[in-house]
Amino acid sequence: MVGDSLVGGPFTLVRALRSELAAERVRVVQDTWVGVGISKFSYDRRLRDLLQIHRPTHVFVVLGTNDHLVPAPARLAPAIERIVTRASSTGARCAWLGPLVQKDTGVVSLIAEHAGPCGFVDSRRYGVATIRDGFHPTPAGAAVWASGLLADLRAQGWTFEAEPAR
Repeated sequence: MVGDSLVGGPFTLVRALRSELAAERVRVVQDTWVGVGISKFSYDRRLRDLLQIHRPTHVFVVLGTNDHLVPAPARLAPAIERIVTRASSTGARCAWLGPLVQKDTGVVSLIAEHAGPCGFVDSRRYGVATIRDGFHPTPAGAAVWASGLLADLRAQGWTFEAEPAR
């Protein structure tokens, strides 16, 4: 799981996912870049390096919160496409998890339109409770988000299994 502050910290999705997947002994690797936007992330080597190091079976991209008010979101389309091309380049299943923002300038729709070959999940559909800032989930909200996300992905045929011994 890579992305902005929704990935890391005390109130995040990754903690809830680890809890949900604990019984299956799935290893969840996270990389958090607080405050990063889509464009900057797309030009950085970070994702490429992480993919080479960890060779994941699944990739979750969590970006868009820091871009939700950009005045011309269409300019982000090439950056979104660079990210999903890289995320899917190893053959791993990938999904872009949209931000929890309730209002935006069209960034969430743009991500959904350009998320292929990765899937797109509109995270707002889960009714995730957020802290005062309206962006970051509460611990209970993160649990709702993780549970809903995994249920939806499993319904689409995604499986999550323990990492094989190396």
